[in-house]
Amino acid sequence: MDTLVYSLEVILLAAAIALLIFLTRNSSSNHASWFKDKHSERVITFLREALDEYRFGKITSVKLIYGPHLQRIFCSHLGIEMLSQILDQMQPWQQDEVAGLMKTIGYDEYLIEQLSHDNQRVIGEAIRLLNIFKVEKVNDAVYALLLEYQTAHDIQYEGLSLLVKTGDTKHLLELGHNAHYTSNLSFNELSQLFSEYRGDTEFLYRDLLGSDNSFLRRLIIRSIGQEKCYNFIPLLIEMCDSDTLSAEERVDILSTLDLLSDARQAREVKFFPDNLDARANTVV
Repeated sequence: MDTLVYSLEVILLAAAIALLIFLTRNSSSNHASWFKDKHSERVITFLREALDEYRFGKITSVKLIYGPHLQRIFCSHLGIEMLSQILDQMQPWQQDEVAGLMKTIGYDEYLIEQLSHDNQRVIGEAIRLLNIFKVEKVNDAVYALLLEYQTAHDIQYEGLSLLVKTGDTKHLLELGHNAHYTSNLSFNELSQLFSEYRGDTEFLYRDLLGSDNSFLRRLIIRSIGQEKCYNFIPLLIEMCDSDTLSAEERVDILSTLDLLSDARQAREVKFFPDNLDARANTVV
């Protein structure tokens, strides 16, 4: 009897989550805010109870008692969004604990299945959670999605974030040298993503400076300055002699060398026009 009552409570909780997200999306009223606060707290309380069992190594309890209810709550489009919102409020070490808990009930496999969903928003959210959960076997699938959904902002951002944070040099280079690939992310978004790269930065940047994509080369040139990659100073000065370099790239190189405290060498490069300093303040 107790089990039946508990199951009914969880079912009602799952229904409350659905209504919560509906109200959050479609209303800014005080009632929606009150409803959100009340039921978000119930979900977090339930998740905290499951985490306590997980921390004490009670894996069987997690799988048999909490597992079915966690799956009922979070194994849906609305559930993915709810878990994503909860994780946003947590520190990285807390996110790792939740990831371990959810992997115990096979949630990582569920997220992988969502990569083939026909809803782009679901795909983007699934990639984001897979990134937080540090699931290692999805890079090939994410790379394919980046090529397929080049105009889908969420997929592009979360997909590139996953490749960058896993230090996936192979796929990043393939994208950088793919003439048919064009991300719709802004310069600032891409710059932020590349600053989080967890691999051999010098190797990646040197290779991508040889890309045929002028936009990407400019991104790398600016990243070199922002990240104070001093080893690139001789290469950047040498690049100025290239006949294929655009005027904008030359401006970026000068700005980067200024950031690297090597403005004197930059101005000695004969290829720079006299009005380059003025143009550096206007070209984006």
